[in-house]
Amino acid sequence: MTSDIDAAAQQAAAFMAGKKKADETAFMLAQVLAMMDVRVGDRRSWPQLAGRASLSGEPSVYLGTVPMETVKKLIEALIYAESAKRYRWSFAPVADEVSAPVYQEGSSCPTCTTSPSAASGSSRRAEATPTPTAKRA
Repeated sequence: MTSDIDAAAQQAAAFMAGKKKADETAFMLAQVLAMMDVRVGDRRSWPQLAGRASLSGEPSVYLGTVPMETVKKLIEALIYAESAKRYRWSFAPVADEVSAPVYQEGSSCPTCTTSPSAASGSSRRAEATPTPTAKRA
């Protein structure tokens, strides 16, 4: 009999942990929607948003029925975010054009407190000079 009680207690604990995680996620989503001037609980904006969990403890967020105007606003925000991400990455440097500064023996590193040659037995000493990269047109 106690094993049944223990199993039920474990299931309840798993459910409560999943419910807590789902509620926290729903709260974060509500905060993000509020930044977008979408009010959760308003019939015209976003009527219902709730954290849920299955009996096994799997968390989920119930979004309810969302009005078309709000859905269009979300679609525009997601498209804008994706295009901003792609724009930002389109100007990221290519791996061939990026090279870490190589310090000659005896010179000091501008961001370090010691020079590379100061460490005894250091295997990180520069053995080659950097190669110049082609200039962009």
